[in-house]
Amino acid sequence: MYFYLLRNEVHWPPHSASPPLFWCTVFTVVAVLSEIPNRWLEKKARRQDGPAVRLGILIVIAFGVALIVLRGLEMHAMNVRWDVTAYGSIVWALLALHTFHTITDVYDSCVLAAILVPGKIDGRRFSDVLDNAMYWRFIVWSWVVLYFTIYWTPRWM
Repeated sequence: MYFYLLRNEVHWPPHSASPPLFWCTVFTVVAVLSEIPNRWLEKKARRQDGPAVRLGILIVIAFGVALIVLRGLEMHAMNVRWDVTAYGSIVWALLALHTFHTITDVYDSCVLAAILVPGKIDGRRFSDVLDNAMYWRFIVWSWVVLYFTIYWTPRWM
């Protein structure tokens, strides 16, 4: 929808300036950096290293919470309201969808941590950690695509 709208407008974004870059860029940098502990956690889960997995899941949760806070700041700084133009609606829909995925994974990670931290970790839980790491990777790299689409496409058009 974003690219359909872009083709049918003379100016992009319509009736507003390009979206501000500061908070979304900080969000992107933190998201990409979160892949470091995420990949470490994945490696430790494959080796079934219980203490490292317990620590790793807490670090990933901390990154997730930081991203949710940064997303709030990013949305607050957005240059257009969701109800003003079709451009605003699609940009806010993309941000909301990605935010929903981020919150969902942080919640899932918290549930997983509640299971992992106090007790013995069995093989099934290591598999859950691996699934969680893969979902986090999807969240991070899908955001990188959205970042360039939402924030850099208007600057290139």
